[in-house]
Amino acid sequence: MKLSPVFSFKAIASLAVVAFWTLSLNAQNATPRTVHVSGLAGTVSHSHAGGQFVPLASGAKLGKGDVIKTGPGSHVDLDMGRNVGMVQVAPNSTFSIDEVTATSTGTDMLTDTQVSLSAGTMYAKVNKLAKGSRYEITTPKGIAGIRGSALSMTAAGQLTMGEGEGGIAFGPTDVEIVHEKETAGPSDRPSHPASAQALREIVDALRDAATHGAGPEIRAFWSADQEDGFISPTTGAKAPTSPSQGE
Repeated sequence: MKLSPVFSFKAIASLAVVAFWTLSLNAQNATPRTVHVSGLAGTVSHSHAGGQFVPLASGAKLGKGDVIKTGPGSHVDLDMGRNVGMVQVAPNSTFSIDEVTATSTGTDMLTDTQVSLSAGTMYAKVNKLAKGSRYEITTPKGIAGIRGSALSMTAAGQLTMGEGEGGIAFGPTDVEIVHEKETAGPSDRPSHPASAQALREIVDALRDAATHGAGPEIRAFWSADQEDGFISPTTGAKAPTSPSQGE
């Protein structure tokens, strides 16, 4: 059977990312994970397995085959399950859950998380995962493999890392590595320092996803008058100031 161009690109670029991160998921005994809607604001709808889009409610349980659409001024917060992390889907976005499983090896719990973003922007906190786990984000322009981190990703393929490290494949042998506080996209390479605004947006989105606007404030990891380094949006710990900030 002939592969479609989109499927072929996804398959080849996915292999490029997986090869780079040296991941090796074992599909045996894999069990589906549940994604929980932990909060939302505005107009958010979802469809399952190609069905009709219907309003999405906070507390809903989602899984493989679910597609989420957010309207103008709207967003949804997702607990990705198995302590994998959380996602905030920004306004005017289309986000799909392609695979969410967990596999017990007897000593570790390997997780396979594959999502797609066909429109808009997503923000994610990815926890430290067991070696051999996968966290992959597919867009029409590139496919990213993520390690424990805080990040934003756009459907145009722009990956910005607030923390941690990611690799994004734009082709079978074309992988760009994006380090902490860097950004890169299909026509914005090589990776380079991200703007203060882009980094603020990551921490603001993750703070909102963690508290849903009702919890205690989490100190932002960047401010214009702050000269003593970043504060982690995920741990609250201070990180060293990067060489680009004067060291």
